[in-house]
Amino acid sequence: MTATYKVGGGTLTLEAGTTLEFADGAELQVGYYDSAKLIVQGTKEAPVTMTSKGDKAAGVWKGVRLYSKAARSSITGLVLEYAGEDKDGALKVEAPDVRIEQSTFQHLKGAGVVASRDASFAAFTDNSFTDVGKIAIRLPANVVGGLGIGNSYDEAARIVVPGGDIGDDAHWLSQGVAIQVGGDIKVSGQDGARAKLSLDPGTRLEFGGSGRIVNGYYGEATLEARGTKDKPIVFASSDREEAGAWRGILIAAKGEGNFEHVEFHHGGKDDKDGVLKADGAARLSVEHCTFNENTTGVVMRGDKLTVTKFANNTFTKTPNSVRVHADVAGGVGEGNTYDAGSIFEIAAGTVTSDATWALQPGAEVRVEGNLHVSGGKLELPAGTTLAFRDGAKMTIGYYDPASLIALGTADKPVTFTGQRDEAGAWKGLVFHNKAGGNDVKNLVLRNTDAPALKIEKSAGGTIDGLKCETCTGEVVKKPEDSAFEVKNAQ
Repeated sequence: MTATYKVGGGTLTLEAGTTLEFADGAELQVGYYDSAKLIVQGTKEAPVTMTSKGDKAAGVWKGVRLYSKAARSSITGLVLEYAGEDKDGALKVEAPDVRIEQSTFQHLKGAGVVASRDASFAAFTDNSFTDVGKIAIRLPANVVGGLGIGNSYDEAARIVVPGGDIGDDAHWLSQGVAIQVGGDIKVSGQDGARAKLSLDPGTRLEFGGSGRIVNGYYGEATLEARGTKDKPIVFASSDREEAGAWRGILIAAKGEGNFEHVEFHHGGKDDKDGVLKADGAARLSVEHCTFNENTTGVVMRGDKLTVTKFANNTFTKTPNSVRVHADVAGGVGEGNTYDAGSIFEIAAGTVTSDATWALQPGAEVRVEGNLHVSGGKLELPAGTTLAFRDGAKMTIGYYDPASLIALGTADKPVTFTGQRDEAGAWKGLVFHNKAGGNDVKNLVLRNTDAPALKIEKSAGGTIDGLKCETCTGEVVKKPEDSAFEVKNAQ
């Protein structure tokens, strides 16, 4: 081929064993003006080869272009070599329903395969990419689901996804190399339908500084990231290995996020949002996940969120490990572990339904404002310690009937303290008139203002074992005719 060859209005079929040599700067164009197809019928023993007519160097000729009118083109057993451009691919696909199978892309410049947002793959399997530079494939998010099994890549090669929208169901298979995400991937159903992005075990996504996944912001959507112990899904930075290097994953109000055996590394560019954030009326499940070296780990914002599971997760080098609304904190279960200096933050708010706050070993549990229990029962296991923000207080049964069940032991008391280790740092505990059925054992109040414990006349229950440390003035204030019983107070 001494010059660019254009196919329009017909089909170009290349049989097994065919070799096409292209002159410098030439390319093969299919389906630009009129409908056309490229059919390549190579085999393992007799591939179809497209190569350079002159120098055997990457980028000598431009490559193959399947334009929008080249729908249903089929490439099998092709060897494509010495082609490409700096800003383009050796094979550029703009057409839908294209098949690329059992083909070899080697010694290329720019990228091996580039697809547009209007492209789609009917099949993309058993292809190999060798000496193609850092970018084997570049394609938008809505096309990634077309990448099939059996593809192989140089170790240093990457699949690049600048961003894009996913409006239907998509399943991303692990390709054995990282998928680099440069911008927003938005998963959002259309016309009332629900979109779903599923990630295969072993998938690795590396995000640039502005990269993130936004799930369920405009329409109903699910992000399903379920790895295995042996093949975890990894979310990491493509730029640098330090906290805040990329933004994170957002499960918005119309979204659902299910994460199992997922590793989150070096994210949380905005520490208010965290590397994983669920907002509004979203649904969230997180189990057996690892959060390593993020500015902030998981943020569960608002009291409308549903946390179906949150257990057996590990937080390392992530100082702000969890932020959660008080009315959602009961969804955080057991088995989570934290390294020294980790903070588990409960936002100010009201517990409106029955909840048990599981222990979070290794983390300092901070309450960042007034905590009210109204309309439900809050249970705290032995060994619980809550550190209250300056000036905050904890109330039971102010607006609606409520109760506190805090069953500490002599060795593992339940402790309410101030974040600041000084007398008068916070306002203490109040049982209002609608607080009934309270059962508290071995309670320590520390750093409170006076009175440390206030009980209104109609409140009911028992505190057996009360100790006040570094408190100011009066410890217990209650009417003489109150039925609330306080025993063994120190």
